[in-house]
Amino acid sequence: MRHADSGGGDRMKRRLFTIASALSMVLFVATVGFWVIPYLAPGALPQVGTGKDEKIWIQPGRITLMRIRPGTAFEYSVFLRMNPTYRGPQGMTVATPLWSVPMWPLVVASFSLVVAWPILRFWYRYRYMSRASQGSCPACGYDLRASTGRCPECGTEITSNAGTPA
Repeated sequence: MRHADSGGGDRMKRRLFTIASALSMVLFVATVGFWVIPYLAPGALPQVGTGKDEKIWIQPGRITLMRIRPGTAFEYSVFLRMNPTYRGPQGMTVATPLWSVPMWPLVVASFSLVVAWPILRFWYRYRYMSRASQGSCPACGYDLRASTGRCPECGTEITSNAGTPA
């Protein structure tokens, strides 16, 4: 008989972590794409409207939420000189940034689980193998030197080398 918290929970945690790592890899690839494309082809990414007068503008190295509003001729000319890749409404409109986020923290955050996945997989494998080679149960770590057949703690079957220390 296997206890509910003796090993099945670890398996589920590993599966959920693997799924989270895969999603993190997808976010990492998308973020790097959004970071690199504006450098290679300025103006290639479309601006996405979020509301009545707001647009998300992907600039080289940043994501910016801009508010489009009417402006004076001077404001518009200064704005166009500062933002030569602007592809918004033409005429006397000015886009003022509401917030701007650099891309590198998003890349680092999305890549963290991608890097952690192989490290944790190695750790789980090492822990399992070291427990088995030391005469402990690979699932729960219980000392099996005096046990035969099954682990008295969690019920895992004992292999031939698990009960004898190396």
